[in-house]
Amino acid sequence: MLHDVFISYTQPDRNVAFFIHDLLQENKLTSWIAPSQSNGIKKGLFFESQVVNAIINSKVFVLIYSDYCNRSNDIIREIRHRNNGHKTIILRLDKSGFCTDLSYYLKNIQYIVVTRNGLRQAANILLQDVMMLTGRYTEPENGTTDGLLLRKGIELVEAKRYEEAIKVLEQHSGTVTDSCETMFYLSLALIGGKKIRKLDRLLIRRLENILLPEIFNNENTGFINVLLAIIKQAYYMENGFTVPEPGIEQLISGIALSAEKTKELLIHLNKSESKIWQQVLIKDKM
Repeated sequence: MLHDVFISYTQPDRNVAFFIHDLLQENKLTSWIAPSQSNGIKKGLFFESQVVNAIINSKVFVLIYSDYCNRSNDIIREIRHRNNGHKTIILRLDKSGFCTDLSYYLKNIQYIVVTRNGLRQAANILLQDVMMLTGRYTEPENGTTDGLLLRKGIELVEAKRYEEAIKVLEQHSGTVTDSCETMFYLSLALIGGKKIRKLDRLLIRRLENILLPEIFNNENTGFINVLLAIIKQAYYMENGFTVPEPGIEQLISGIALSAEKTKELLIHLNKSESKIWQQVLIKDKM
């Protein structure tokens, strides 16, 4: 039987693995996991042969990775049975490095990071990736994208997979008229956690061209203004350049972001820049 996904995991990460398994099954994707009453180990057959056959007959190999994998011979064996055509997705639960054996097979594979309290968010990204890799993700019949594409882009930004987020959000920006939210997250993805002060001049101009038109968008509640002000402060002022209109004070005058939006904005800036603006934004709310 051909499965969409084979899930490889260690026992300490069992709960995460079955959460992913259930999510895939709920979305009509066949997921093989051991042991399981549905699409898993069957009684009366050799365990090893069932695992190997399940790997060979799956389209996508999902590894639930943590440091426990580095001490698991079963994980190594399962990874070795993937063939070159297997698409592999790594759900990374911690920051531990790969052991030598795992590094040989996995070092060039991108992964989805599970942040603290962020399992559902990471799982949704994994779900979208699996749907795309298995040909289940389709656009509406009229040829335009919908909110799914925007949510996918936002989830990629929140997971700090910036290059992928840029592609998705650029695609979405061409399908909507009120694109304030799209342009905000696209700008965060383009900055990509780097020091704004050191960004290329052409990229700064691109960011300005993206954000300036959105200042007057009815959907803009101030977060566009603050992001543009941060860019101008970090690039123009810190490099000793003249700040072009509109100025920083003009942009942030009377702006009061919610705590949630403030956190969402600052987490994607370089730490030094984030710390400065966190003080400014908190002060403005007092």
